[in-house]
Amino acid sequence: MVKQRKTIDSSGDWFVEPSVVRLDIGEGQWLDVKRELTVGESMAVQQRLIKTVRADGRIEPDLKEVWKANICAYIVGWSLMRNGSPVKFTFDAVDNLSKSSWERISAAVLEHIEAGEQAMGKTGGSMSSTDSPSAE
Repeated sequence: MVKQRKTIDSSGDWFVEPSVVRLDIGEGQWLDVKRELTVGESMAVQQRLIKTVRADGRIEPDLKEVWKANICAYIVGWSLMRNGSPVKFTFDAVDNLSKSSWERISAAVLEHIEAGEQAMGKTGGSMSSTDSPSAE
């Protein structure tokens, strides 16, 4: 008896095609975000979350990064200005946002991430901005 091979759909689903989506965050402001992250970008998010790995193998999370690493990995640019001048998107710029501005931005990006996962048929297992590596 000969085993038949399953054909694999090679329509390009193996790789992330770079694509940017513009999200309206109100008051005439917007974010440009990646449609989805690559494996490398996802691993970079995980790496940012780790402050140290102890000799016994336990991981100490970087609590400052836990709240923003995943969100910021998606952001490519924004329309935000300060004193009439455009502010380039950087992690340092994010650190200078007001809490309410950050909450608006993170909510928009999380909604984008969740919508993308639903569209691709993924459930559970998504990494939100509050997920962190285990410190146990």
